[in-house]
Amino acid sequence: MRKAHDFWRKNLAKSLAIASVIGITSGSALAQSITIAEGWNLKGSALDGVNVSTTFNNSNIATVWGWQTANQKWSAYSPSTTMSSKLSAAGIDSLATINAGQGFWINASTNIGAVTLSGTAPSSANLQLAKGWNLISPIGKSFVAASEFTHPTTYASVWKWSNNDWETYSPNSSTAQRLRDAGFRKLATIAEGEGFWVNTLHAAGVTPPMPATHKEMSLAPILPSRIDTINVITDGTKKHVELTLSIDDYPRDSVRAEFTMAMWDNDKKTWVSMLQQSVGTPPAQTRVIRGGNLRLEGATAIKRNNGVFSAILVGAGSNYGGANPIDFSNGPVWNTAASANIDSYASTDSADYRSYVQGIMNNINAYSWNNNTVYRVAVTSRTNADQPERFNALAYFKGDGTVVNDPAAAGVRVIDMASCTKCHGERMNLRAHGAQRHDPNVCTNCHNNFTFDRSASSKTAGGWASLSMTTIAHKIHAGIPGYTVDGKPFEQVRFPDHTFRRNQQSVGDGYKQQTKNCVACHIGDVPAVNTSWNTVSVNACATCHTPENLKSRADAKFSFHDNAFNSTLANSCTGCHDGATAKTAAGYHGVDSAVTLTKLRNRYVFDVIRVKNPVAGETAEVEWGIKDTQTGNYLNLMTAQYDTTDAVRVGIGWGNGNDWVNDGFNKRTNGADGDTFYVSAFGNSTLNADSTKAITSIANIPTTATAGRNGYVAVYMGSEDTAKRLTVGTTSGVQLNTITRTFTLAKSDITTLGERRKVVDIAKCNDCHGSTGRHGTFANNDINGCVSCHNAGSLSRSGSIIQGTVDMMYLMHAIHSIGEKRGEFIRRYAASNYAGHTQPNSILDCTACHVNDSHKFPIDFAKRAGVYADSPDSGVNAPMASVCYSCHQNTADTTANTGLKTHMSRLGLNTNMFGTGTHKGYFDNPEGETSCISCHFKN
Repeated sequence: MRKAHDFWRKNLAKSLAIASVIGITSGSALAQSITIAEGWNLKGSALDGVNVSTTFNNSNIATVWGWQTANQKWSAYSPSTTMSSKLSAAGIDSLATINAGQGFWINASTNIGAVTLSGTAPSSANLQLAKGWNLISPIGKSFVAASEFTHPTTYASVWKWSNNDWETYSPNSSTAQRLRDAGFRKLATIAEGEGFWVNTLHAAGVTPPMPATHKEMSLAPILPSRIDTINVITDGTKKHVELTLSIDDYPRDSVRAEFTMAMWDNDKKTWVSMLQQSVGTPPAQTRVIRGGNLRLEGATAIKRNNGVFSAILVGAGSNYGGANPIDFSNGPVWNTAASANIDSYASTDSADYRSYVQGIMNNINAYSWNNNTVYRVAVTSRTNADQPERFNALAYFKGDGTVVNDPAAAGVRVIDMASCTKCHGERMNLRAHGAQRHDPNVCTNCHNNFTFDRSASSKTAGGWASLSMTTIAHKIHAGIPGYTVDGKPFEQVRFPDHTFRRNQQSVGDGYKQQTKNCVACHIGDVPAVNTSWNTVSVNACATCHTPENLKSRADAKFSFHDNAFNSTLANSCTGCHDGATAKTAAGYHGVDSAVTLTKLRNRYVFDVIRVKNPVAGETAEVEWGIKDTQTGNYLNLMTAQYDTTDAVRVGIGWGNGNDWVNDGFNKRTNGADGDTFYVSAFGNSTLNADSTKAITSIANIPTTATAGRNGYVAVYMGSEDTAKRLTVGTTSGVQLNTITRTFTLAKSDITTLGERRKVVDIAKCNDCHGSTGRHGTFANNDINGCVSCHNAGSLSRSGSIIQGTVDMMYLMHAIHSIGEKRGEFIRRYAASNYAGHTQPNSILDCTACHVNDSHKFPIDFAKRAGVYADSPDSGVNAPMASVCYSCHQNTADTTANTGLKTHMSRLGLNTNMFGTGTHKGYFDNPEGETSCISCHFKN
């Protein structure tokens, strides 16, 4: 549970204008009682003139904080003279008086209990609110949030701190849903004596004062659920479907649910929705056909009986036949008679267009109930403020009611959840449809060959844009310029797989990506010739290979395929495209060879046997080899074919405590810093008798590498030139992974080598990226290969747009938080600002990358060094500031960002918090740590 708050940063540098007045019944009292618990308390006064020093002169109270709305400043009081001096030195105004309607924070070291506020009755019970954030309290009565703050154009959100967590309310339904998705409890009432925040006239979004400890995930948890029984009921000639559902840990006896159902067409390899509807509002949109859903909520919500929920698929309102069980005997069912009428789509349009639409409708209507066909029904939670829990339950069955326990064995296409969760997280952080559908197999019940995009379609023959799962998944992940789904842009999506490296394909804003690795999503070994996704067809290929002028068409394809598309060539691309050895999608993309390279890269590894005399003033020796992890044998370094000039580099590095900084030797000529003190292995090495080991000498170790410091060795391939890569057997171009090993700097022969602490799991990096590497090196086995240069002592080159740290922690936080916390992250070149990056999971889910609780505060200064603020001359940020600023830098608002820096350096009660410290200084004296956790992360 979150037990602290981060209100300072959220409220600095806001310009205020009086915006609204809330009328409140007046109240009058000369004394008011509030209760103070241990930790942070958000309280309020109904009295004017409450003397703070008299009321809160208690040694168990650390601080009392008030918000000056007019001046946009905090004021504070502490009964401790030491803390008072620190507050004064930090420029914090003294909090002397609290008046009626003002909220205030109290930080107490223990449960104090009742405290009496003494003052005078206010002349008015009205509260004036300013644009932005207001810290207020009721006067004379309790507030019902839904009654007092009803206008979404006036109030963005309301926040109350209760039981060490936030309760929230928003009159804006979209914001309210996002708050529920984020796991915040719904705010109902605010009593006199309770303080609360109101964010007014901020309809564009909400950035509330949140606890500093992040929630583990921004979405409500997924409850395990299952369809226990399926019953196909035959009523004369009619066919109805009945089921029972179990939802683990679901707390209520009634559930809002959404049903979808589809049948499998084994000839066309597509699902066909059994619930059909029409969508689109002309003239802005084209009316099209789309797979439908059945919503049972309110009076029709399904009820629990003897521990399970039971339901029969019945119509709702005027849809699907009203309150009667839906009859599937004639195949797919249209929600209304209008949806099944051609005139709803093409009443007065051309004959060609009417024929085109009628053809689609005829194809759907041609299906009928078949006892041997496989069907799938899915039940999804209809989440809202009162039912935030998410669940998806699916079941497969034949038309005769037989349950299909192994649909894949029955020839049905089933998406492996791991295809999506390895990047999007176990909770599937997908915002489509309110994040209610986290199982992609639910998606294909509707997103199949008979579902179309109302916003991208046109009223021309062949002009309906497909919303099949194949089409939208391929196009979204390909980041095709201008591509939209239902009017929402997706060209900003960047496919994270780097199996083919990340600089092969340019799109939109200049970001480089490569989307050729089919098995990044289609899990399985290649060549996988017989799998359906690997079959080449114009339909499949055109989902990615789309000319700009046809990017929205359902049959988007190159113009010279027009004739082939409706002929026998449609599924015989190999008749013309015969360049690949394997005539499959993976074969044409070169996936086989790329995956082979990755497997060899991970099989053959650098191995460090010993390090001798790695200390200042000495010539260090590093003995290393290349080991086959399958056989345990070492390769002959003379017959392993690579260019000997700069193929392998060996370096020594060092740091403070358990972190690395590599201080004390000259930067590169371009101003970049942080590299190991390295040499090219060849020309500086001798080989043993059988040439399986090399001993590389590194002369003149710098004076800062003093005995006793934390040291490490790194062995890595040092060039992106393919001529300088390893050849293994008949496979050339193998670039090995970097290896790092740790030790203590000393003048001795060191044979016991360790590993740096494990902060992230490299397997999690590879899940998304396929292969992790840059600069011609790879780190598939050990992410610390990247950290060997991208450490706390690193800087980008002096010719960068912005020279600053390129520490691995900072890089990863900054890049992965774009779109959620940051607007951009710029190093190197203007076109490389990473603005197109989109995190497929959520930056709030720290465990998507982190392991061993390495993401948790407080920071151990012996393990995490601070980073350079901006340049070599600007000094080092405190470790705490380094971590927080990596995500929370405000790249869009210079004034707000200056306020954030001010908070880190001044409100942190330590002038060294931002940019004026040193690595050694923070390691020797972690003074900033205690001042931060006095407010943040306090347990």
